[in-house]
Amino acid sequence: MISAYTIIVVYMDTVNTNIVAIMDAVNTIIITYHRVWVVNMGITKLTIEKYIGERNITRYQLSQGTGIRYETINRYYRNRVVRYDGFILAKICEYLNCGIGDILEYVKQ
Repeated sequence: MISAYTIIVVYMDTVNTNIVAIMDAVNTIIITYHRVWVVNMGITKLTIEKYIGERNITRYQLSQGTGIRYETINRYYRNRVVRYDGFILAKICEYLNCGIGDILEYVKQ
């Protein structure tokens, strides 16, 4: 059976909002989308290499101590992560007995 839907697209000119798709009881899909503004912001940078270097801990030891795959630790160590996983960062901080600010920094551009 094929259902018919009415699609209503609403454009809103705001910043930092998400795409929303809602279907109500009368088979209407409301799609709201927002303009994305490009802002010259700084970047976040992992500083794990500096932190574990000061403590004479290897990536292998960090991997074994946290239970995180070595390949994942290596990506974080080399700062080649696109999106940071909060669970992984928490495990690293727990093992190193440090705060998130010790291994992650914000650099203005």
